[in-house]
Amino acid sequence: MQRAHPKDAAVDVQICEMASANYAEVLALWRSTAGVGLNEADTAESVHAYLVRNPGLSLVARHAGRIVGAVLCGHDGRRGYLHHLAVAEPFRRHGIGTQLIEQPGEPEEPRDSEVQHLSLCRQ
Repeated sequence: MQRAHPKDAAVDVQICEMASANYAEVLALWRSTAGVGLNEADTAESVHAYLVRNPGLSLVARHAGRIVGAVLCGHDGRRGYLHHLAVAEPFRRHGIGTQLIEQPGEPEEPRDSEVQHLSLCRQ
């Protein structure tokens, strides 16, 4: 069965800032996504602290009220990081991951990173 290309069948999603209250739903998405490696740095407390240190940068995609995509983003003042980009299986190939990456976050202060890091894991 062939999936529709993003241009063939758009999926209506709302991109918004990830909040600590989204943790359980986002964690379930990450756990159901092959290739997303979780560890002790991914506890509710650690993710909350990361969101506080990097306000407005991590995003979720919602469809019909349900989180169907997420990306954890931040920086250390010099380098930008993307962690755990995930889109729920039925919603892939509709451009949601691209929207999460291209959607500008709303940081409290403008930040320019000299270097960006992206780690990929293939299984």
